[in-house]
Amino acid sequence: MGKISLNKTVFDSTLNHAHSANAELKEMKSINVSLSKTDLKSVKEQLKVLKDFENTLSLYSELLTMDLKKLQNIGDDMVRKDEAIGNHLKMHGV
Repeated sequence: MGKISLNKTVFDSTLNHAHSANAELKEMKSINVSLSKTDLKSVKEQLKVLKDFENTLSLYSELLTMDLKKLQNIGDDMVRKDEAIGNHLKMHGV
């Protein structure tokens, strides 16, 4: 039978790096450029693209936050179950 293991220190470190990267995404400055005096269609289209990109990054950050919470819960659950299985095997002399 194969072995399933989790190096909790490395796992937590990796999650911390991902949380830091997500925090940097959230800290990005908002694009608040209003060129109401221009009638250049291309400039207005580019501003719209930038605002759409900003919205997409915000949604990505929200999804990443949820995924990181799920990963943390899965890692914690794996550690708890591993300890429970280990204790059970010790009690039964295996």
